[in-house]
Amino acid sequence: MRHRYELNGAESHSSPLRANRRGSLEPMTDDALSMAVRLSRAPNLSRNLRVAPLPDGMNLVIRIAGGCEESCSQAAAQTGLDPQTVARMSMLYLLIVLFDQRSDSYRTLGLTTGATMDEIRDHKNWLLKWLHPDRNPNQWVGGLAVRVLGAWQELSSHPDTQQEPQPEPEPLVATDAQEPRRRRRLKGHIWVPLE
Repeated sequence: MRHRYELNGAESHSSPLRANRRGSLEPMTDDALSMAVRLSRAPNLSRNLRVAPLPDGMNLVIRIAGGCEESCSQAAAQTGLDPQTVARMSMLYLLIVLFDQRSDSYRTLGLTTGATMDEIRDHKNWLLKWLHPDRNPNQWVGGLAVRVLGAWQELSSHPDTQQEPQPEPEPLVATDAQEPRRRRRLKGHIWVPLE
């Protein structure tokens, strides 16, 4: 699905959350990039976006903020905006949506509950490329890297995190032709054989 956004014109899209008959808010079915563009056009949506479920396509927006040129040019072609504008919109969206004080570890990493370790690792790496203090001179934004690392540590040590199935290693079988190896120990900074 291709979207075209106008810089100075009114958008034809509705707000990211709409009220149902009971007055509670329910999410629209838009992707994260269109939500980022919409947020930059209507900052008053930020209050609703902080509590709304994360939309599809968060990986693309996180990669754009992390400096992935391929993702940025893909998003620029999709939206019709220049890459720098798309990058700024993505960063603003992530700051508002992911780093609310009530965000849990999954949301801080831009994930939904039940994400695999590969997804957790990928999102952590791209967020740190954007937020790391060595790459981002803004101290406030650079300080958010600590929250990303804390969320990653919590999720990587959490037993409910889905691990990708790893092939079982083949058992090592010693043959008679192999010499028994001597055990070694660390002595200072030099490894020496035991006698």
